[in-house]
Amino acid sequence: PTSPPTAPPTAPPTAPVTPAPTNGDVAGAQEAVFDSGYGVPKCSNAGSSCDSLALLNGRGTIANGNEPNRSNTNSNGNTCTDGNSGSYHSDESIDQITVTAGDIVSGVPVPSGDFIVEGGRAYVTVKLWCWSSGASDTADIYLTQDASSPNWQLLNSITCPGGGEQTITQAFDVDKGTNQSIRVNFRYSGSASTCSSGGYDDHDDLIFTVKENPNYTPPPTPAPTQPPT
Repeated sequence: PTSPPTAPPTAPPTAPVTPAPTNGDVAGAQEAVFDSGYGVPKCSNAGSSCDSLALLNGRGTIANGNEPNRSNTNSNGNTCTDGNSGSYHSDESIDQITVTAGDIVSGVPVPSGDFIVEGGRAYVTVKLWCWSSGASDTADIYLTQDASSPNWQLLNSITCPGGGEQTITQAFDVDKGTNQSIRVNFRYSGSASTCSSGGYDDHDDLIFTVKENPNYTPPPTPAPTQPPT
């Protein structure tokens, strides 16, 4: 006689996998969105970087390169007016700004992968379109610790290293303040300014959120030097 078929053993039910709890303390790359209150792109959450993506691409109303939400300069401070001379990717424009936790070592950007944090280091990367050889174009890079009441401090003025699409970088110390901002003033000729007025000049801000560090104490401000008596 044929034996009745043996039913396969029933596997014990698999318990649902419960994700490991997170405390929200993971540094991820942040993408800026346009903030109508400030009139500029902003990353509202702290992370390892803050990227303007295409929000700054172009300049003013130049041919084939109208900049979205121009001029993308902070309405809480001195807003600028972009120059409208020339045409897109023939003449000057700021195309992208990114702030990244890390440093520049021997001229090479080295991201840390950690948060942009008070007391740490970070660097700004600016993608530009430079006219001709680039020798007449300069980017003035400024930082403010408080985007709600900007007090722009010049980090550096960098001449384009060549013509066409170029990338420049500048490292900086991250001081106190959780709502900081970079401004790039890109000018044809002239001198350093937060808001130059040339017909080929472009000006763009990027607000980024800094992780608070309760253990960080800023260095004391040096006392002013008294003139000799």
